[in-house]
Amino acid sequence: MNIRSRGVARIALAAFAVFVLSWSAWRPWVSVNRIWQDALARSAPSLSASGNVVVVAIDEKVVSRIGPWPWDRGQTGKLFETIASLQPKVVGFDGYFPHHATPAPGDLALDSSLRRISASGVKLVLPFFVEGVGAPDSTRLSAHLPTDLVTSAFQLLQDKPELERSPFGRGRDVFYSDPRYQGSSAPAGFINNPADVEDGICRRVLHVARMGDEYLPSFAVALVAAYGDATLADVSLEPGLVQVRHTEIPVDASGFASVRFLGRGGTIPTIPAGDLLADPAKFRDRIRGRIVVIGLTAPGGVNAESGDFILTPLESTRYPGVELWATAVENILQGEIPRSTTAVRLWELLLGLGACGTLWWSFRRRGLDKNTVFVATAALFGVIVVQSLLDRLASVQTGVDLPLLGAALGLAGVRLWGPASARSAITLESPGSVAGQVTEAVLPAAAPSLSASMATPGAGGKVARFEIEGELGRGAMGVVLKGFDRALERHVAIKVLSATRRLGDRQDENLSRFQREAKAVAQLNHPSIVTIFEFGDWEGSSYIAMELLDGPALDKLLQEHRLPWKAVRAWGLQLAEALAYAHGRGVVHRDIKPANIMAVDQGRRVKLTDFGLARSSDSSLTQEGQILGTPYYMAPELIDGKKGDHLSDQYALGVVIYEMLSRRRPFEGDEVRQIMLQILMHPAPSIASVVSADVPPEALGLVDRLMAKRPEDRFPSLDDALEAWKRLPA
Repeated sequence: MNIRSRGVARIALAAFAVFVLSWSAWRPWVSVNRIWQDALARSAPSLSASGNVVVVAIDEKVVSRIGPWPWDRGQTGKLFETIASLQPKVVGFDGYFPHHATPAPGDLALDSSLRRISASGVKLVLPFFVEGVGAPDSTRLSAHLPTDLVTSAFQLLQDKPELERSPFGRGRDVFYSDPRYQGSSAPAGFINNPADVEDGICRRVLHVARMGDEYLPSFAVALVAAYGDATLADVSLEPGLVQVRHTEIPVDASGFASVRFLGRGGTIPTIPAGDLLADPAKFRDRIRGRIVVIGLTAPGGVNAESGDFILTPLESTRYPGVELWATAVENILQGEIPRSTTAVRLWELLLGLGACGTLWWSFRRRGLDKNTVFVATAALFGVIVVQSLLDRLASVQTGVDLPLLGAALGLAGVRLWGPASARSAITLESPGSVAGQVTEAVLPAAAPSLSASMATPGAGGKVARFEIEGELGRGAMGVVLKGFDRALERHVAIKVLSATRRLGDRQDENLSRFQREAKAVAQLNHPSIVTIFEFGDWEGSSYIAMELLDGPALDKLLQEHRLPWKAVRAWGLQLAEALAYAHGRGVVHRDIKPANIMAVDQGRRVKLTDFGLARSSDSSLTQEGQILGTPYYMAPELIDGKKGDHLSDQYALGVVIYEMLSRRRPFEGDEVRQIMLQILMHPAPSIASVVSADVPPEALGLVDRLMAKRPEDRFPSLDDALEAWKRLPA
């Protein structure tokens, strides 16, 4: 390349770098900035709480003393009245009291308590839950707001047409307290906590949602409005901003606001409910004139009448929803809601351009020596310090995507057009030179990879009639793509399977068997089985279009959380029902494992994936995947060479439930052979000492029977196991 060509190329690269950085300033790299913000949340110094918000915690101590939550409503009313007697300004409850078709003990007592609290001048806020908000395509859902909640809608002027274009989540249904209780409440808000769909972590709070033509506030906005003696007529909404009198709450186009966590835990003043009931006067000064948020912090008590437990960037254990709402209220009152402004993005764009130009210039001038490496490292550290201070002191949300991208582009320029010292020197002994003349390097031919043997389209391409939007995952057997069905206007997951890798040498015979199996599975229609839309051939490979699931896999959940018994019971019941349904139609899964189970609908349901598709009934199609892929869940008879059937599925289900209860597999080992020998020769270790105290002994006995070594010692069918599972206490 001559000097003129090099100059043109450098100008082109510089223009490309400016373009990429400018584009990224407009469309941030969300994943990179999310990692940065999570690191700041975990490592930054804790912020001080204002003391205007107090949490009354229904913790494990008071639950063990009074009984499981929900309590008798008369007892709950007593707690509310005790708090109200200490003269708080606002009392909010992270939950709701649904209508009982059959009157329950304490219903009337709670009604009387709430009426007395309302009459005393203490503002009571009973929130509601909007179903559908935060779900995929929730902007397409629509329903009308119940009459009992009309007073909780924002009072909007009709001359704001831009609100109609805002992508606020729309609810399809709403769950709220019995109208006689809701009537004692001040204007309320919703308690939905949608997490990021990519990893299930809650980093933001939704402050605006829509039901029909009404706009609804969050629980936090309703608490702040009550604290400021504002009615919802004093709350204004416009794109990008919610305002409660003089308090501004910045939100994004969808109504979300980022949360500025005050610290890892204990930063919000918290009073145990048991201590408060025992000696109310002790806490009078801490409660008088403040916002008191009552909520459940005992993990074992989660139910339909209480708030949820959520994942946050702070730690791997779940965070009580009541603490999230208290933190959101603190952010609003202190004006500490972080947001990324245009000025911040322009500053980061300058950092990126500076990093790109500085690295390119310095490395080209001086080469890769100790001084330039030190300067580059010091500059990177300086950017981190400056961005950290700006994030905390200016109440903005900073990112590092542009500085990192600028550094990468600068190094790319050095690598392409830097001096010889900046690249590895070419000598007479190097493979890329002959008699001192630089030649193109001769590389050995690489073994064909999956990508080479099975080309797949990128975004903008097509598989059959499906438009490809990106890649979801890739493995030894194929690739999973995210596609869009234009005809039916829905997203799908498309698994493209390499025919050679999947089917072995007897391709014609095995492909025919695979297609017959796929047809059988496509007939399955069950809420806990992923739906198959179609399958076929595409450019020499088989593809399957299926339901696109939104939620984490069970194996990821078990790495980070211990599941309460209620969740294990509900999910185990759903899995057993799904397998019993499939077995009744002659289809056996053969690859049941946590990685093939997805938690969807915010954990309300689990779904089996790769159902009958990852493994065919023919042993030539199952041997490699089952023996080498997932030995932990293999029944003993499979190790002996027998084909999988409904009883081997039953064994695998037992192992999965064992793992849900204990967070460990029954048999571990460094080698496949070692694991198989344990499965064949040793009983599963008892987990009675490690499971939660609320797990009934009958459940452990049932799991032992599911995992019996001999097939005849298990349940005759999953229908029988299902009936036994249903009899377990909740």
